[in-house]
Amino acid sequence: MPQSSIENDLVSIILPVYNGERFLTQSIKSCLEQTHNNIELIIVNDCSTDNSLKIAENFKLNDDRVSIISNATNKKLPFSLNIGHKTARGKFVTWTSDDNFYEKRAIETLLKTIQNNHWDIVYSNFNIIEESGRFRKIMNLENASSLLFGNSIGASFLYKKDVFIRNDGYDNQLHSVEDYDFWLRASLHSKFLHLDKILYNFRSHDASLSSKLAKANTDENELFAHNIQKSYYKFLKNLGIEEAKKVADFLTRIHLYKEIDVLSYFGEYRNIKIVLDKILNESVSLKNGKFWTDFDIRIRATIQGYEANQNVMVLWQILRKRPELLWKYDRKNSLKIIQKCLK
Repeated sequence: MPQSSIENDLVSIILPVYNGERFLTQSIKSCLEQTHNNIELIIVNDCSTDNSLKIAENFKLNDDRVSIISNATNKKLPFSLNIGHKTARGKFVTWTSDDNFYEKRAIETLLKTIQNNHWDIVYSNFNIIEESGRFRKIMNLENASSLLFGNSIGASFLYKKDVFIRNDGYDNQLHSVEDYDFWLRASLHSKFLHLDKILYNFRSHDASLSSKLAKANTDENELFAHNIQKSYYKFLKNLGIEEAKKVADFLTRIHLYKEIDVLSYFGEYRNIKIVLDKILNESVSLKNGKFWTDFDIRIRATIQGYEANQNVMVLWQILRKRPELLWKYDRKNSLKIIQKCLK
C-alpha cells in the first residue's frame, strides 16, 4: 500500500479518565506527539472530581485534534469506551489509560502493520514500569491462539473500527474484564497479529486495577472472577454450547490458575474436547498456533500445584487417556509429576 495512503488514515485514540490527574498529562502528550500525526484524541471524562477535566480542557484549547466527552454520572470503563467508539471518525481505533503512555512511533508502527498485512487487530509487546516511571520488565506476548485461556493481547493494540461494530461494542456489564471479553468475542470473526515490538508503557501502581487484582481476597478480585465466568458463559451460550455454565466454570478455573479436579477432568475429557473443538471450528483466530499446547500446560500446572491431584489414579488416567501430557513436554517436569503421583 502506498505510504501516502497510510499517512492519510485517521486513527481514533479513546482515552477514558476517572480521577487520573496524576499521570494524565503524560498520557495525553504521548498521544498528541505521535509520529503519525493524523489522529483524533477522544477524552471521555467519567465524572472525575479532581483536575482531570481541567487538564484535558487545556490540551483541547491548544490542539484541535482533542475532543472531550463528559459523562453525566460515573459509568465505568466499558460504558466510556462505547461512548468514545461511537463518536470516533477513524477507520482505525485504539484506546489507552490515563496512567499509561505510548512510545512516539507506536501508532505509526501499528497502523503500517495492520495495513500492510490485512489483519483486523494488531497488538504489540510493552514495558511494565514502576509508579515513578522506572522500567520494571518487558511483557513479551505471543500469538492469539491461547486467548480462550487468558488475555494474551495486553495493553498495546490497534484495530479496525469494523471489529467494534461486529462485536456490538464492549459489554457494559463486564467492568474489569471488558477488554478480555471484547477480544474473546472478536476471535470468532477477526484476525489477530502479534507485533514483536515494544510500543507502550504500562504503569503499575497501588491505585491501578492490575495491582489490586494481584492482591488476594479483594473486592476487585472477586468481581474479576465473577465477570470472567459471566463472559465465558455468554460466549458459550452464543455458540450454542450445551452445559454452558459447567464449561464456563471449568474455563474460569483454567483462566485463574485455580485448582481443577483432574480425575473429574479425565472423566469429562471427551465432552470437554468436543466443546473445545467446536469453539476452534467457529473461531478465526484460535485454531492456529499453540492452543492445545497452552491447554495441556494449564492441566500440567494444576497437577504440579495441587496435592489433591498427585496420586496414582491421576497418573493412571494420564497414561490411559492423555500420555502426551508427559512425553510431549519438558521431561524434567514430567518426571516430577510422575514422582509426585507415586509418592
